[in-house]
Amino acid sequence: MSIANEEQPKKRRSTSRRVAPGSKPADSEGQHARADERPFIIGIGASAGGLEALSLLLPGLPKNLGLSYVVVQHLSPTYRSMMSQLLGRETTMPVRDIEDGMLPEPNTVYITPPNRNLTLMSGQFRLVEPARESLPKPSVNRFFASLAEEIGESTIGIILSGTGSDGAAGIHAIKAAGGFTFSQDPETAKYSGMPQSAIDTGSVDWILPPENMGAEISLIVLNRGLIPVATQAASAPATLKTLLGKVRSRTKVDFSQYKEPTLWRRIERRMAANHVSTLHDYLQVVDQTPVELDKLCKDILISVTAFFRDTDAFLRLDKVVAEILAGKQPGDDIRVWVAGCATGEEAYS
Repeated sequence: MSIANEEQPKKRRSTSRRVAPGSKPADSEGQHARADERPFIIGIGASAGGLEALSLLLPGLPKNLGLSYVVVQHLSPTYRSMMSQLLGRETTMPVRDIEDGMLPEPNTVYITPPNRNLTLMSGQFRLVEPARESLPKPSVNRFFASLAEEIGESTIGIILSGTGSDGAAGIHAIKAAGGFTFSQDPETAKYSGMPQSAIDTGSVDWILPPENMGAEISLIVLNRGLIPVATQAASAPATLKTLLGKVRSRTKVDFSQYKEPTLWRRIERRMAANHVSTLHDYLQVVDQTPVELDKLCKDILISVTAFFRDTDAFLRLDKVVAEILAGKQPGDDIRVWVAGCATGEEAYS
C-alpha cells in the first residue's frame, strides 16, 4: 500500500415528503438507482460519540440506490480500529476498511483507517500520511473538500456527534459545489461541537436525528434528474423569468444577467431538496413557502473563499506588488481594493 506524505438553518423536525409522479419513498427495497446518473458518494464525519450516532444512522440508509458511504471517524493514531466489525452489525451492506487506490463501489460502507487522511482523487480513494500536528485524524475537512472538488453536485456530507469543529469547512465546500449537507441535531448528539460548528456555517440543509437522515437521502437521490431542468427550460422559456421575478420581488436581488447554466444547476439542487421534479411544481413550492426563495437566493450567492485561493492570480499579483513597492518611499500610502472578497480571506492573503 503506497502512502503519500503531507505537509500541511433552522431545524427541520419533520420534512415534507413530495415525491415525483411514479416514484416511491426510497427506503422500500424495490427502488434502484438510475443508470444514467453519476452515483452519489456520501461522506460521514464523526468524532466522540460517533459510534453511537453511526449505529442509529446506518440501519436507515438506502441500501440499493447505488450509493457509496464513507465513514471518517476520528481515532487515536495507535488505536486498533474495530469499526468495520462493529458497524457491520448495523447494516446488511458490506462494510470495508479503505485501502490506498481502492475504487468506491455501490451499496457499500467504507471505513477510514486510523492515523491516515483520506481523499478522493481521479475516482480512487487515496490514503495520505498526515503531517505531525495536533489536528484530528482522519481529517473530515480534507475528505469533504476532495469530494466537493472531484464530484461536486454528486456529494452528500453528514456531520455527526463530535467535539471541535472538524467538518465545518468541508460542509461549506460541499454546499458551494452544489452538493447536499446534513448535520445531526445537536440536541440528539452526545457531543454537540462538530454538529453545531457545521450548522454555524449556514451551509447545512437538514438538521435531523441520525435515524431520520436515510429517508431524506433516499428522496433526494430518487428525485434528482428525473426530468432534466434544461429540457424543461427549453419548452417553457418564460418559467425562469417568472421564477427570477419572484426571487427579485422577495430578496431585491436581480439574477437576470447571471449565466443560465449556473442558475439551472442551483434551481435543480433546490428542486431535489424539495422532492419535486418539474419547474411547475417548484413554482408551486415557492408560492406556498416563500422562504424557499430566500434559500434559492442564498444557494446562488453562496460564498466561496479561502486564503490564497486562485494560486495563479496570487503568483502574478506578487510580481505586480513588488513593482509597486519598488516605487514607494518610506511612509507612502498603499491602497488596496479587493472586489468580491466574501468573508475576507482573499483580502488578508
